[in-house]
Amino acid sequence: STPPSKVDVYFSDPVDIRYSEVKVLNSDGKQIQENDQHYINGNQLSLSVSLPPSLKNGIYTISTKVLDQTDGHVTEDAFAFGIGQDVPKSVSSDLTSSNYQEVSIPEAITRFPSLLGQVIVAGIAASSLWLWSPISRIPRYRDSIFQTRVNIDNAMAKMAVIGSIINLASGFAMIIVQAFSINAGILDAISTKFGNMWVLRMITGSALLGLSFVMYQRSKKMTSL
Repeated sequence: STPPSKVDVYFSDPVDIRYSEVKVLNSDGKQIQENDQHYINGNQLSLSVSLPPSLKNGIYTISTKVLDQTDGHVTEDAFAFGIGQDVPKSVSSDLTSSNYQEVSIPEAITRFPSLLGQVIVAGIAASSLWLWSPISRIPRYRDSIFQTRVNIDNAMAKMAVIGSIINLASGFAMIIVQAFSINAGILDAISTKFGNMWVLRMITGSALLGLSFVMYQRSKKMTSL
């Protein structure tokens, strides 16, 4: 019934204020919020912006686009409030259906190969232990299938190398998409909390690739014996 002096928005995860924004638009689509976006009492689960005094009666739209510090997702949403009048249900429904975005398609596309690569590497390691550990305890079977095991190990090592390469390639694509999503450079994207985790992830992925390559070379030598 009376014009608010500010807009407070709360989130389920902490957001990076450097690459997040809250916009308040009037019925003409003009931004009216003050240039003072900030956390509420330092709470990184929230953002607040001030509004000019004596807003006119009408329907106002709040649009949010935030960078999640936890998983690096850039999410968008919008909702409306009315001064001196109710917000029609059709307006609220249209805003939710047209603006809400949890994970973008490019982001999902770049993350899927990474999951695939991790499944390949982890699956090969687990299956190798499951397959050979019991057999190696029985000398008769261990000796009789030695060559078969060498061939299988060689194929698995090759797949581990491929999975590691897929994982690293997906990682590079992820940081590029992340930079595009927050309208920043690659180095800026790496400087975020997600970017720090990405660096650790790429170091681990590189180590796995090196280990997989060494295993492949060893199995390749065994095959040629």
